[in-house]
Amino acid sequence: MDYRAPINPTPDQLNRMVRVMARRNPRLAPFHNGQEITERPGLLQTLKTTEGGKSRRILGTSTKVEKGRKYSIETAVLYLASGSLSGLNLCPNASPGCLSNCLKFGFHLGMEMQTRAQLEKTYWLVLFPGDFLRQLEREIERFETRARRKGMQPALRLNGTSDVRWEVTGIMQRFPGVQFYDYTKIPLSDRETVQNYHLTYSVSELPGSLERGKEYARNGHSFAVVVGDKARTQKGTREIQNQILESGDFEGFPAVDGNQTDARMLDPKGSAVVLRAIAGAATKDRTGFVRRF
Repeated sequence: MDYRAPINPTPDQLNRMVRVMARRNPRLAPFHNGQEITERPGLLQTLKTTEGGKSRRILGTSTKVEKGRKYSIETAVLYLASGSLSGLNLCPNASPGCLSNCLKFGFHLGMEMQTRAQLEKTYWLVLFPGDFLRQLEREIERFETRARRKGMQPALRLNGTSDVRWEVTGIMQRFPGVQFYDYTKIPLSDRETVQNYHLTYSVSELPGSLERGKEYARNGHSFAVVVGDKARTQKGTREIQNQILESGDFEGFPAVDGNQTDARMLDPKGSAVVLRAIAGAATKDRTGFVRRF
């Protein structure tokens, strides 16, 4: 099946990405050749192969999504390079606060094996989208079969660390029995509706962001907000979250606990997903991304 590419960089964006690729990935440096990068022999096979010589898997998992198993949901996640780490911004609507609190922020690029793998998957998708999406199709097929055999509902997050409009590819329509879901900062007006795709708008510190989240909620999706206490303590942050959840309301929308599970499709339609700042940069955030009470 032919799929549409979700990312279409301009020539300037492609050139910048290729320069970053060569600088941050030593084993890809020999393929640095400007706009002719896709014609370099061996590049595609290199991107599809791990540093250990095995075929690269696109889908993975994490402790957070595994919490869904107690609700009979089996989840797989696609992790690409977040923000502009690849040289091409995969989170174009991210705010400064979001980027500073990103779970990949501060990694030593070129040194962390996991980050290099995410970079190489990103280059694979951008430079060879047809091949990438066909491999993704094969992995989803196997994943859905395994989940069904376990008696689980298969669910998939394609934006584990990115914010890409996957609905334009057509791959979700290929798997109507899989529940796709993501967090996003893309305005609802720029999205395309897919029946098996649940979206949660991630509220940032930028003006108008909360209103965009409410628009998502009014249209049957959700919005997520990170909360904390003004003293920036973990104990106080937990108390603030509990107070909001006990009230059952956030800005006129039903409040649900976003830390219990990542399976957002289980939330009532139009929910406000209340997340507490749990560690590191998020706990001490001063950008306004974490809303303090």
